[in-house]
Amino acid sequence: ETAAWQHLSVSNVTFVNYAVSGAYAVTGLAKEGFSPKGGGWETRFSGVRWVNAPRRAFWRHPHEGVFYDEDGTFSGDGPGSSVVPFSDLLGYRDIFPACYRDQRYSGGGEGHPG
Repeated sequence: ETAAWQHLSVSNVTFVNYAVSGAYAVTGLAKEGFSPKGGGWETRFSGVRWVNAPRRAFWRHPHEGVFYDEDGTFSGDGPGSSVVPFSDLLGYRDIFPACYRDQRYSGGGEGHPG
């Protein structure tokens, strides 16, 4: 195991000026053969600051990765929140009431913090 594909933690970081088209502060792990098991890994965040950064995350595939917010600073939704790529499955509010679509987290659509 290496930090590139499992157990990666990002802490005390400030993302600045991710406001232009095509620029994202973080992205999921692509499935183009980089990792032996093909992506879908969790990255943990804490102590995150956003400055002029409305374009926060991007995924190419709906299964590329999960961004886990340890203290609420990554998603703004409180400690223990996760941000995942958009999925119609998570759109069922009666099953996943904490999930909602958010343009700041894109994946060819929006991501789901919650």
